[in-house]
Amino acid sequence: MEERVRTMLEGHGIELLDPHHGVQAGQDPEAGYWPILTPDLILKGHRVAVEVDPTGSPDGPAGHDMKRAADEKRNRLMAEAGWTLVHLRLGLGQGSAIGPFDVETESVSVTVAAIDALAEAVRTAIEGSSGAVRFIPKNPSPQRKQASRLGALGQHKYEDGWYVSWLQDSGERARYALLDGGRNLYAAVGWDLEFVADVGLDSFPRKRWRSELEAFFSEDPFPLPASRFPWGSEFFVGEHDLNGRLIKLRISAEEHTFTANVPEVTEFTGSALIADGKVCAELHPEAVRLGWELTTVEACQSRLGEYLRIQLVRNAG
Repeated sequence: MEERVRTMLEGHGIELLDPHHGVQAGQDPEAGYWPILTPDLILKGHRVAVEVDPTGSPDGPAGHDMKRAADEKRNRLMAEAGWTLVHLRLGLGQGSAIGPFDVETESVSVTVAAIDALAEAVRTAIEGSSGAVRFIPKNPSPQRKQASRLGALGQHKYEDGWYVSWLQDSGERARYALLDGGRNLYAAVGWDLEFVADVGLDSFPRKRWRSELEAFFSEDPFPLPASRFPWGSEFFVGEHDLNGRLIKLRISAEEHTFTANVPEVTEFTGSALIADGKVCAELHPEAVRLGWELTTVEACQSRLGEYLRIQLVRNAG
């Protein structure tokens, strides 16, 4: 049960220490020494811990309905050492709380609603705000789960990323790709991908991606606006349009090489191609801001004539 609570809290972005860590508590006057206590879950970087308190069962060991005095003593010893204990009181009902941040549930099992309330209580304890006991009643009758409009996340065959789809109100499925470790969402436009948004899933554990995507798609109108790049359709601006040569370019790539026919180029800078002293094509200012620059412009010859091989490199720093 503790492992289930651990996994679900981590899904809320709460970082926990590995099991079996101890806390040096205050003095126990009855025993005459300073005990080392081992709460069920200890937060990383904060003096907050979580106890999972199940009720007893007829054929099992006594639960926390029989250990209230011991639990209250444990709270006091931890508080004297500067720690806050948050209890998840399972199946013990309303009025069973030990401390001001506790979550009381009628259900004897760990539910999503209980964990949501526990995560909120933990964050309140971290902030040092006044506590409020949270009570989660038992669901009177099981509700049929509504089918998710979000399709399964599958590994992308051609990109280093994942497929994802969303069922629109029209009944049609819009298809997307998550790239860059889950940071950026792209829309499938024919065989191409166009940028939609920075959804920031790279900062969340994979188990949380579905809930984050559900929220994102539910809040935004359809169809979602998409463009070749976050700022529009042009990576290069100027007299010569080179953007048709950049279909496979992703803004988070480290480098990209392509070929183009740009006549009479005599020199180049980190951001521009120059023909006879005049800029004929240059990087969009937003591309420059992201760290992109021209590093190599090489004149080549084929049976069809001269062309340029151009290398772009992104300075991620």
